[in-house]
Amino acid sequence: MHASPISTVTQSDIDTFERDGAVCLRQMFAPEWLDYLAGAIEEAMASSGPYTKTQSNPGDPGFYFSDYWASHRVERLAYFAFNSPAAEIAATLLHSERANFFFDAVWVKEPLTRHRSAWHQDQPYYCVNGRQICILWLPIDPVAEDVSLQCVRGSHSSGAMYDPIFFKHGSSGYGRNEACTYRPIPDIDTHPEKFEVLQWELERGDCIVFHGLTIHGAPGNSSGERRRRAVSTTWLGDDTTYIERPGMMEPHIEDNGLADGDSLDCAHFPRVWPRDPQQ
Repeated sequence: MHASPISTVTQSDIDTFERDGAVCLRQMFAPEWLDYLAGAIEEAMASSGPYTKTQSNPGDPGFYFSDYWASHRVERLAYFAFNSPAAEIAATLLHSERANFFFDAVWVKEPLTRHRSAWHQDQPYYCVNGRQICILWLPIDPVAEDVSLQCVRGSHSSGAMYDPIFFKHGSSGYGRNEACTYRPIPDIDTHPEKFEVLQWELERGDCIVFHGLTIHGAPGNSSGERRRRAVSTTWLGDDTTYIERPGMMEPHIEDNGLADGDSLDCAHFPRVWPRDPQQ
């Protein structure tokens, strides 16, 4: 399988990512990777870990499944993280000399799933400080624009951090205390005229990459026939350091021996790019 992207990440792509906080990259992954990940997703759904969740409620139409860090029990997900084009793509977009793997996530919305993924940022959940952090969202199936990932253009640029959201209930207040500086997430659905929401139709091999501070979400899967399966991987660049945030973090990397300000270029967050020439 191709270890490098089958298309080139252009300067225009980099400029778009830096300006908008999100970019859609076309035909980056060979079909073999997608077929490989399809099997990995089924393995993840057939087992469970500490972050395995059914996000939809009992009796809801469809089914919404999510899982973090499944690469610890699903070897195919780990292999994808360490051998696919994802790390190279991330390092290129981040202008980073290296790309370290933080964690993976699996997202499945079966046909007719109504439950949407609430508007949120990713970085407030993470033990990560810095600006060189991105998430690569790779769908396994073609995705119609109206059910695709949504990103609020330019929402990463201020550096503001918003309350993490519980997906299942849409509630905030995660980690609120007197020292907390998180803001309430903007009400994007009530005031759509104030925001420019980016959304793309995706074919197999396309991916979306967005910044850790980009506000994003996703509608349900209104398709009556097509599943919406995706794997995301989170990548850390040169300037990222460890931080212990208030409240619960997801994923919570326990017993890591790190203190605030320590580099995340370490065994807990292995360097994947540039590739080890000995491998």
